[in-house]
Amino acid sequence: MAWAMAEERYIVEKTIDRRLVYIIIGASIVLALGVSTFFLLNVRSHKLTLLDRAVSVNDFDNAIYLFNELYRTNPLDKNIIKSGIALHYARMRYATNEDARYTSAEKAVSFVRQMMLIDWRLTRDPKAYAILGRAYEFRGQTFFDDAIECYERAVALGDTSVDTRVRTGVLCYTQGRFGNAVTHWEYAFDRVREGKSEIRITDDVRYLLGHAYAGASNYGKAIDYFTGLAQSTIDASYTSYIHADLGLWCFRQGLYPESEYHFKTALSLDDKNPRTYYNMAFLYKKMNRIGDARRALERSLWIDKKFLEAEIALKRL
Repeated sequence: MAWAMAEERYIVEKTIDRRLVYIIIGASIVLALGVSTFFLLNVRSHKLTLLDRAVSVNDFDNAIYLFNELYRTNPLDKNIIKSGIALHYARMRYATNEDARYTSAEKAVSFVRQMMLIDWRLTRDPKAYAILGRAYEFRGQTFFDDAIECYERAVALGDTSVDTRVRTGVLCYTQGRFGNAVTHWEYAFDRVREGKSEIRITDDVRYLLGHAYAGASNYGKAIDYFTGLAQSTIDASYTSYIHADLGLWCFRQGLYPESEYHFKTALSLDDKNPRTYYNMAFLYKKMNRIGDARRALERSLWIDKKFLEAEIALKRL
């Protein structure tokens, strides 16, 4: 009986010892995994810091090396993808190699789209759509409609930046969507007048706004705007073009004396523009001043002997 009890006690103690060993082994594994995870997280955090620092000084070669290493091991990590977006957006804007910039524009689009699939909240973030718009814009005219769509989505979600509106207006103008261009540019100009602009609107955009009014068939607005623009602080190199455009628009509105005044003013500033003489010839023809029309066309051809339209118009007089 005592022998049986001793054997039973031995079995119980052996079972307890085995469980203790298992507990110790399990705890060791958990501890090892914890230490490894902590170490790996620290390494990842350190590499992300180095990556962000490299991007901040435009050290794109090292930044790409660090990002590729991180992304290869953690392709679904939000922080890594965000750093990738920041990297390729900066590289797209500031790299000196054009091919590298184009590649980064493609990657910026890819990573933003990936991030939107992982985190639905990004689909409501105007900054994300502004980045997409800029990246599509950089990829060229084939993607301009995509860029406009993204920019306008950013605006709908609350983007109030002048830069977004100016860029959207330029793309709309390029695509012949003149009414949309006017809407975006007028908003941008209002923000500037209110002192809420983070950028300066260039003279190119100020000039194109007049053409957008005309493109939208609002010639009265175009004439009023350019009349004021000619007297503003716009660079003097635009003045002859402004008066030449005013001459054409006044002609289309049937304002012949005003049209002649603007054409002559344009030629007094730049008498080497064959297109101004060509347009002026049509005004003189409409006013039944055929001799003046002929001389204007001859002058246009003297400046540009390959101006086929002027040659044809002269033959038809």
